[in-house]
Amino acid sequence: MQKPIVLCFSGADPCGGAGIQADIEAIASMRCHATTITTALTVQNSQGVTDFTVIPDEQLRAQSQAIIDDMPIAAIKTGMLANRAIVATIADIVATQPNIPLVVDPVISANTGANLSAPGFANSLRQQLLPVATIITPNLPELYQLAPDSKDITEACRQIANTGCEYVLVTGTHDIAQDRGAAVAGEHNEEVVNRLYQHGKLIDTQRWPRLPGEYHGSGCTLASALAALLARGHDMVTATRHAQDYTWHSLASAARLGQGQYHPDRFFWATSGWLSE
Repeated sequence: MQKPIVLCFSGADPCGGAGIQADIEAIASMRCHATTITTALTVQNSQGVTDFTVIPDEQLRAQSQAIIDDMPIAAIKTGMLANRAIVATIADIVATQPNIPLVVDPVISANTGANLSAPGFANSLRQQLLPVATIITPNLPELYQLAPDSKDITEACRQIANTGCEYVLVTGTHDIAQDRGAAVAGEHNEEVVNRLYQHGKLIDTQRWPRLPGEYHGSGCTLASALAALLARGHDMVTATRHAQDYTWHSLASAARLGQGQYHPDRFFWATSGWLSE
């Protein structure tokens, strides 16, 4: 049986924790194949991002078309898109692949707080890419940037549903407050609560023990694993649950390879027996 193929659009991380490198590892772990289009070259390490350079639009189009002409794409995943021109380009490319699930990880800034997008990016993402997305996977700060007029999580997800995006998986790693005004950095409890919305209605909630430390590439890991599971034909609830489980175990097995955030071990299963079930 041929491996399902996932087409990824993400930035390149030279320290190997996030972006394209995370996509490849997570997708391979789901027994799928990642084809990777690099949207930006970043200057970063485990401590943060200091600079990035975007790849020209014509290069993204040419690379994407070469892959699409050659391989059957089973799912598409986007990560760092950096600016409005790239968002428009990716939206055009996705439009040529109808009925293929699109997972959008709305990368606006790095976990360390460094900016990974140009001004107006969130608005462009909302107007051009969300209407063709199957699911987006924002953390709370990203959710509220994509739904700037919302007061809480439910209202934000309803606004996003109005764009045409069917599902929203809101991750609770940054804080636990549902009310936008109460969302204060550092307000954490002992659990991470992730919520899956469909058409603006809550359909599934998963709770995970909060792990100590900060992790480099956790959002990339989740979105890529989810795209691969959708490529394998899982329904949305099953795919999101398995992707969350895989991500949590990757973080639980993480190592501090540099002087900053921990790197997830996306191949933890090779020694743990996780895939034996």
